[in-house]
Amino acid sequence: MDNFINDLIKCKETIKSDYSIVVGNVSADADSIISALFYSYYSYCLGKIVFPFINIPKSELVLREDIIFLLKEKSVNLDIFIFKDDPKYFLNNSRSIVLVDHNCPEGIISNVEERITKIYDHHKDSNWGKGIKKVITNDVSAASIIYRMLLKIGRVNNLINYLMKTLLILDSYNFSKNIGRFNNFDLDIYSSINIYLSESFKKDLIKKRFSIANYSNYELIIKDTKKYKSDKHNIVVSTITASFDKIDSSFEDFTKEVIPFIKDEDSNLYLGMLIDFIGKTPQRELIIVSKKSDYQSIVSAIESSFELKLLDSVDIEKYRASIFLQSNITISRKKMMPIVIESLDTK
Repeated sequence: MDNFINDLIKCKETIKSDYSIVVGNVSADADSIISALFYSYYSYCLGKIVFPFINIPKSELVLREDIIFLLKEKSVNLDIFIFKDDPKYFLNNSRSIVLVDHNCPEGIISNVEERITKIYDHHKDSNWGKGIKKVITNDVSAASIIYRMLLKIGRVNNLINYLMKTLLILDSYNFSKNIGRFNNFDLDIYSSINIYLSESFKKDLIKKRFSIANYSNYELIIKDTKKYKSDKHNIVVSTITASFDKIDSSFEDFTKEVIPFIKDEDSNLYLGMLIDFIGKTPQRELIIVSKKSDYQSIVSAIESSFELKLLDSVDIEKYRASIFLQSNITISRKKMMPIVIESLDTK
């Protein structure tokens, strides 16, 4: 594995063509980053150069405390990754692009979508990319798909096993039955990896995913954000790993940060999905920010599916913002957005 990392870092300095890119989604969470790293290593084992691309500026990686902890724990050199703000020729000169942990182009990848040749994902198929090779499963982590590919060619090692096992802990919230984000295939992979992880380590790892200490409102909004489109709405969705009572802000001040953000993103609807898992029964909350003229139809379209109870509401300029308690805690962003888009488009 060290040879792989060192060789790719050297290639970054010299190679100008005859390479490909593998990229995760724009939220750049642990699954996207590890999936890209796994696929890059898989390709290296087959004699191909595929750089793992992280679809955010490098300065924002520090907000992903869980993945930073895992990579540094095993001394993985972060220079192996290409970032959104690295020189453009890395992307522009690439021969082909592989998507992991999403199944339609996002961010700057949309500018070169004609180069996408393969997709490996665990979300609902968007039906984008006719004729492109797709592998779409119901695993809790997209990295599980690439892990099985590595198993088939006999190239799983200690680092791959460590990252896979810890990622399953993160994405299943340590296999919490209350949230239910895993299946038997995930349990089989987890059980097959012979690496001992103490309960205290698992708890510390989950805490790193849920840490919001010293984060500004803006950092919370952008940390884990994805864009979606329906027929009528451009939607920005943030996942925030805390209930709102743990955020050092009033709801009004938080909303004042959201409004310019969604304007910059050319969006007319913001959804903030809050989940709190530390020290109590899991709790989900949902923030909705939209123009007042659209607000009631949006709430009416989605409130029954998520069992929403209004906690607070505020009007600012032309916008209305509300925060709700979401009683159905099993509905994550992955499950939520297909329902939201369908509900909005049928209203």
